[in-house]
Amino acid sequence: MNMQNDNIGFYRAYAPLSAGSISPKGWLHKWQETNGNGWTLTYAKNRDPGVYGKFWNRNKTSEAIMDENDQTLTLCDYTAYFADGFVRYAVLNPGSELETEWVEWLDKLLDSQDDDGYIGAFAEGARWKHWLELFSQTLIIDALLYWYEARGGQRVLDCCKKAMDCIIHAWKNANDPANYGKMSLTPWTGIGLATTRTANKLYELTDNKAYLDFSQEVFGRFGRTEDYMRGGDALRLGHNVIETDYIGYTAMMYEYCGNERYLEASRKAWKMMETYLCVDGQPHGGECMIHTGARINCEHCSSVELFYTANAMARITGEVKYMDAAELCILNAYPSAKTADGMMVAYCHSPNQLVASEWGVPHNIDIDADFRASRTFFSSAHEPLCCNSCGPRGIPFYLDAMVAKEDDGIAIIYYGPYTANFNISDKPVTLDMDTCYPYEDEARIKLQMQSEIDFTLKLRIPHWSSGAEILLNGKPAKEITVPGEMLALKRMWKPGDIITLKLHNPVRLHVTRKSEFAIRAACCVVNRGALLYTLPVNEDWQFYTAPANGPGTNIISAKVVMKSDAKWNYAILMDIENPDTCAEFVALTVPEDAKEFDGNSPVALRVKAKRVENWYSEGDIEHVMTPGAPILPMRLSETVEEIALIPYGHTCLRMTYLPFVPPV
Repeated sequence: MNMQNDNIGFYRAYAPLSAGSISPKGWLHKWQETNGNGWTLTYAKNRDPGVYGKFWNRNKTSEAIMDENDQTLTLCDYTAYFADGFVRYAVLNPGSELETEWVEWLDKLLDSQDDDGYIGAFAEGARWKHWLELFSQTLIIDALLYWYEARGGQRVLDCCKKAMDCIIHAWKNANDPANYGKMSLTPWTGIGLATTRTANKLYELTDNKAYLDFSQEVFGRFGRTEDYMRGGDALRLGHNVIETDYIGYTAMMYEYCGNERYLEASRKAWKMMETYLCVDGQPHGGECMIHTGARINCEHCSSVELFYTANAMARITGEVKYMDAAELCILNAYPSAKTADGMMVAYCHSPNQLVASEWGVPHNIDIDADFRASRTFFSSAHEPLCCNSCGPRGIPFYLDAMVAKEDDGIAIIYYGPYTANFNISDKPVTLDMDTCYPYEDEARIKLQMQSEIDFTLKLRIPHWSSGAEILLNGKPAKEITVPGEMLALKRMWKPGDIITLKLHNPVRLHVTRKSEFAIRAACCVVNRGALLYTLPVNEDWQFYTAPANGPGTNIISAKVVMKSDAKWNYAILMDIENPDTCAEFVALTVPEDAKEFDGNSPVALRVKAKRVENWYSEGDIEHVMTPGAPILPMRLSETVEEIALIPYGHTCLRMTYLPFVPPV
């Protein structure tokens, strides 16, 4: 498969619009604005040296150093993640305090660059040794290149080129036999493979093939291509963030060089990862890919990287399954681990969660492994700070990917309220989408341009829909929609044309089997459209001093426990063959001052249910833990109640895997 063409360039089905081309409206605008003005702006204004200024307050050693609060002092990815989110919110909010603060930070970074091009977080003598050093440098370059694409500035581009040339020089020195024992390859063997993504982007912007040659050389030595091609499970026990990134890096190597083996390998790796995906869309594992299930944790960072990788696969292949995977993750897993004000995150979360604390799930092994069960509490400064600093990037990634260019037109990848500006045949076009998606099934798309233009407009028809109705200026279109495929509408489009998309979204179930020997009940998970629905559990937020903190000022932490009157132990009445007959989709009233994903959901699924009277929480009275599925036989209440399942992203405490019994 070779999809290279002159209009979109390189080996991909769709090309991203230029930075800053998409402006969110409605709930999307409020969501990004609140989150940009939350953790990111707070850390920008506080000027914390461990985050804001690490690239000019450099580490004097590459060794791991901990302070008296168990805070790691030599990590450098915090600043890089922070900068990559910072710049994207600055572009999304022109003229804002965010942009003003970003420009000041950018000037400090540019001034800190050494004469040899180095912009890393380590002083001379400590460089090219830390496992996160290269990853952090290249992420900073990514941030600068994003600003350059959005706003221009030769000094910014020159800084990026000098920085990458410095990295290439270090690579050559590390591989020079004369330097064996003097130069470390550690930064390359870790997540330093990110250098290939950044070098490829510089190749795209400068047409300097030396960057692509370097990228291929690094990938040839440290890429995972052959591991993936051997089959089996090359991901097990790997870090869920790093393994997710590696799949994307492999696909992006194909995107720039056209080597089919990279694309095939990335597809195989994605198939491996599917077995570890949580029902909320992101990889399972407290940090490592090993188990899946209702009580298995997911790390917040991996929701961001899953979206990034899935969207890259979608862009490169044009396949809807990757678009659907990206959307499922960003609308469910991602917001479920964030507070609505954008200030705190839960380092980890799980689908069934009756408490978010430092003891959140059972400790499964009798060793000092608190990290397996902890960090489901919320904090503005977890230790380590990676999830706090990486997390804000998810929303801008999503917004940037809503619409993409094709060789003869445009493709709408994700739905939501936004305006996109682009050119077709050198003529400006504005696409304006009016919708409350994913809280409604209809989207209205208006095209605005100065004259008629002949082009193809593609619409994604998700695999979870049973079909869709398409209206052109109020009249049915002749094209047939197929779930899981892109619908192509080729027309001579006129100014003011309106396309109306009406998705048919049935209720869907994911059903688990009974446990071994049928000791525990089977459970089901309820979906409709892009949203996962769950039973919210009444929450009691208890602010406290967390057991460990990352860098920050005025740190806020909270554990969340059930209120004393919380009801959670339900079995739903469900016809698993015809779930639509057992669930009613309803709109809810939302307070005017509500924030996005604050628990005030605009929609719900109403279902009938009975309490399971012999299903109890685990742990003790002071340390409640989430139980497994109820042990059979279930003792059901005689009373049938109506309960409301709401979108997963609006919950902190929840029960998502619920036992079921046939309808009365």
